[in-house]
Amino acid sequence: MKNPITPDLVYRIKTSGDPSISPNRSLLAYTLGWVDEESLTSCSKIMSFDLKQGYSRELTKGIKDSAAKFSPDGTRLAFLRSIDEGPLQVWVMSVDGSEMKQVTNFKKGVFDYVWSPTRSPFSGLC
Repeated sequence: MKNPITPDLVYRIKTSGDPSISPNRSLLAYTLGWVDEESLTSCSKIMSFDLKQGYSRELTKGIKDSAAKFSPDGTRLAFLRSIDEGPLQVWVMSVDGSEMKQVTNFKKGVFDYVWSPTRSPFSGLC
């Protein structure tokens, strides 16, 4: 075999998941995942792909960010973040990655969430 598969291959593999398309269909938010070679832990961050221009950009620099979802008006993105191995909480940011803030602080964390179509930010948290 010319290039054998070795255990260190896992450190070079990147995965993508949790796709969310903006209401105006111009942006795709997704989770980019990888395994950190030094800490041997799985990491993830939120990325945005501009469907018209054809490029990706990093929106978060956290190491446990996932499950981004666009707000109904398309101006904000919510996502799940774990800090220091703590429970997942919902965070919200502008679609350009600015104005980031934590919006939940549940002791057991949040498993999933749904944006509300009304004035309140979320209609379902679990």
